[in-house]
Amino acid sequence: MQLFRMEGGGLIMKILICCGGGFSSSYVAMRMQKEIEERHLENQYQVDFLPFSLILEKIEEYDVIMLCPHLKMALTKLLNEYTLDKPIYLLPPRIYGMMTLDAIIEDGEDIINLFETHHKNPVVFPGEENLLRIKRNQSYRKTYGRIKPMDIRVFYSMNSDIHFIRETVFMKEQGFQNEFDEIDEHCTFVVLYIEDMPVATCRFYEKEGKWYIGRVCTLKEFRGHSYGTLVMQEAERKLHGQTDRLYLNAQVRASHFYETLGYKKTDIISDDEGVSHVLMYKEI
Repeated sequence: MQLFRMEGGGLIMKILICCGGGFSSSYVAMRMQKEIEERHLENQYQVDFLPFSLILEKIEEYDVIMLCPHLKMALTKLLNEYTLDKPIYLLPPRIYGMMTLDAIIEDGEDIINLFETHHKNPVVFPGEENLLRIKRNQSYRKTYGRIKPMDIRVFYSMNSDIHFIRETVFMKEQGFQNEFDEIDEHCTFVVLYIEDMPVATCRFYEKEGKWYIGRVCTLKEFRGHSYGTLVMQEAERKLHGQTDRLYLNAQVRASHFYETLGYKKTDIISDDEGVSHVLMYKEI
């Protein structure tokens, strides 16, 4: 975790809290900063506030930026226009204004670590994709435990980890017989590891001038934590600049998952071992 280095050598985590005009965030930040001073933690932490309109001017001065919930649309617009190399987190409505200093610090540390892993804004904790459904009133790690070390790796040929995930999901669980094909010989693969265990994967490849993502899967016991989303986002990141449109053949029953990631259905339906697939695409 990269933190700011103070004059004299120490490290300090600098947190910025933003709201629309700076009023509600000023209350939260001042309360946090007062507790920091009372606990003599000034050499370890700093919490400031700022109106969202000034975020571009100050973002490089902080390690993590936390936004009040109603800034979701404004943040989406900002991220469509700028690539920001600092972790940005939307505070859930139930949490905003109520969290303790310890909770802010713990979430801040975990947000930074998540961003360093997949470089995606806004940062989202596993299982907390919907802000309105988040009910915890303390830090993520105190509620669900520490986030296990995660690593996303890219491979240019099939290996035993990829084979294990796909065989487990598509053959043993879903009953497909012809899982591995000649396309695998020309693919790039993305694999997500949790504590060095392979748990999710996808592949991408070019065919007749078009780029495809496919074979997206996550081991059953690791679902519900957005790992499938993360491997797809990594594939999309690798393909950025190489194509304006990505395609995939999704199982019809799983098409809603891809729609949440921005993919749109076409009218082209195909059959793979008795399972209906729909061709989908996404502009990138």
